This record gives sequence, C-alpha cells and structure tokens, in this order.
Amino acid sequence: MSVRSTGNRLALAHWDTFVSIIIELHGEENNVREKCGIFFRKGFLLGFEYGFSTEEGENRLLQEIHWRTEKAVMDNRGDDPELIRKYGVHHRLAFIHGFKHGREEQDSS
Repeated sequence: MSVRSTGNRLALAHWDTFVSIIIELHGEENNVREKCGIFFRKGFLLGFEYGFSTEEGENRLLQEIHWRTEKAVMDNRGDDPELIRKYGVHHRLAFIHGFKHGREEQDSS
C-alpha cells in the first residue's frame, strides 16, 4: 500500500471515529463540520507524508508553514475569521498527529 493511500485511510478513520463526533457534539452546522473535515484530512495526510521524509524536530515548523499558506488564501478571500480559526485548529492538530503516525509507519518498515 502506498504512503498516500495509507495516510488517507488513517485520516478518514480518525475523522470518522473521533473528530466528527466531537464537532457534532459542539453543535456545529453541517457545512462547518464538512469544511473542518477537509482541513483535518488534508493536515493529517500532509503530516503523515512528512513523517516519512522529515526529522522529528521539523514537524511543527512545517505544520506552521502549511497552515499560514492555507490561512492567507482564506484571509484574502475574506472568509469569516472565526471559521478560519476553527479550521486552523483541526488542520494543525491533524498535521502533528499524522506526522506521528507517519514516523511510526516509517520506523516499522
């Protein structure tokens, strides 16, 4: 199985079993939940892929660079700052968690 397909499978599993349920309990609307899911899965997959090719200490720097790029696009579009904040939480946490899984996968192969 490829790195990308393994990362996608893990990202979807984490989203479906944990994160989407937590967001639903907080009473978020479906469109916000779906958008958070996109950022979660994207962040997780990026982190997972970097986990295979990057040293441990660089993960937070890479996560911040990726998030700043995503945020700049949304800021320029004029998206709601509160929604951007919510998306950022999911993207950043998922990136770090995905990185951890990527390192574990790399170490076991």
